[in-house]
Amino acid sequence: MREHRTHLIPALVCLVLTLFLLLPVPQAHAGSPSQIVNGMGSFTVEGRNVRIDMALPEVASSRNTVPAVAVLHGASGFGGGTLFYPIVEELVQEGIAAFIIHYFDGLNVGNKASPAYFEQRDRIVGKALEYIARLPEVDGERIGIYGFSLGAFQALSRAVDDQRIKAVVAVGGGLSRSIDRSRIESMPPTLLLHGARDPIVPVGRARETAEVLKTVGANYELQIYDGQAHTLQGSTFDDSLERTSEFFLRTLKFR
Repeated sequence: MREHRTHLIPALVCLVLTLFLLLPVPQAHAGSPSQIVNGMGSFTVEGRNVRIDMALPEVASSRNTVPAVAVLHGASGFGGGTLFYPIVEELVQEGIAAFIIHYFDGLNVGNKASPAYFEQRDRIVGKALEYIARLPEVDGERIGIYGFSLGAFQALSRAVDDQRIKAVVAVGGGLSRSIDRSRIESMPPTLLLHGARDPIVPVGRARETAEVLKTVGANYELQIYDGQAHTLQGSTFDDSLERTSEFFLRTLKFR
């Protein structure tokens, strides 16, 4: 296990933005509406442009493809990125490409986090995975998904049917109750991380999800953090980063 590091958010944001500018940028596919500029990618859904923040390891190339992880924000959106840039840094340092999906971009509605638009968000996430899998630097057979809060619900839901997803990390979320449990036949390896005192998404939702995963014979891990609420803090947040990167290393990087 790598030595524990304390993340200083301002310096980290500068580091990641610099990384975006320095890393080789993939070219857009011919005949595709996608465009990539200085570490930013995009694709179109029903005429709306959906942004993707892209970070590729230095070793990534069309001759040396790497695994990839799609990162989904929560109901409050991307914000300043302080909850997401750290995991991007962790993954890139381990040789895994990371893509922050601004999936709210694809919705032309007021309350983009509303349960009423769950299926629309799911379709946007599916389009994002299609975009990522087609990048020449990405191994389309080794794609994972990471979600926080609402993003965790979206990630788990997408993994029920999307065979491209080979691993899931869900933080502060669970399986949507709109999904018929009887039709879930299998799930990819899944890591569930949750605060025991979460007032927004009760920890019971994580335990309930774990039971579903157990029932279908999925490889899963459940880590409940005592004393933590919805957004993990301090050393617990750092621990969640380590667990996440190590989980994706085991499930995606090594064949």
